[in-house]
Amino acid sequence: MTIKSKLLIALMLVITLSVGIFAGTLMKGEEKVLATTNENNDKNTVSASGEGVVRVTPDIAIVSLGVETNNKEMSKAQSENMEQMNEIMAELKKLGIQDEDIQTNNYSVYPEYDWNNNTQIFRGYKVTNTVSVKVRKIDDTGKVLDAVAAKGANRVNGIQFTVEETGKLYDEALKLAVKNAEEKAKVMTAYFGINKLTPITIKERSQGYYPLYDNGFSEYAMEAQSRSTPISTGQMEIRASVDVSFEY
Repeated sequence: MTIKSKLLIALMLVITLSVGIFAGTLMKGEEKVLATTNENNDKNTVSASGEGVVRVTPDIAIVSLGVETNNKEMSKAQSENMEQMNEIMAELKKLGIQDEDIQTNNYSVYPEYDWNNNTQIFRGYKVTNTVSVKVRKIDDTGKVLDAVAAKGANRVNGIQFTVEETGKLYDEALKLAVKNAEEKAKVMTAYFGINKLTPITIKERSQGYYPLYDNGFSEYAMEAQSRSTPISTGQMEIRASVDVSFEY
């Protein structure tokens, strides 16, 4: 290798090292600038959770009722059940219950057995058919129960009380929850002399409708025909919860 070639290679190495050092300097400078930018974007925030509750008197009752029949022949158990349910449906129509307010929620057929001296003895077939009935005239709930009992309904699984406009009422509860969160944040920041807050994030945490249930109806109660079954609706709660962050 000639002296000229050696000098050329050495010169190229020097240029490469210089470029590498210069690039490294630029990267460090860039990192420093980015770090400064991030520090400038930091915000002072305070977070608070809020809850809103709206209490209302229910205006709708949803009753789960039906018929249970038993027979050693499956076809007879089914036909007896169908006849009684048809009478109940007709009675509900007379009481002003619309088709869209009646929904089947269970229909089952299964055999039943007794045990005697470790021996399984076939008893017969049980057929159960239950429907959910929405009673929009809530004061007529007791009258509806008595009427269907007279037509053969021997199962009442419970009554749920609710309201028609749950969406609007939940919106009211949501507003109360946001206001509650803001009031909490103001109390915390006012201690440090801060009086201006700007919301930056709002998160809906949970929602809930809390209807009241009455499961106290038995076959004995359903047999009472002398007067309308007493129904007490009470009140229900609609709740909303939020998490809010504020900048100050």
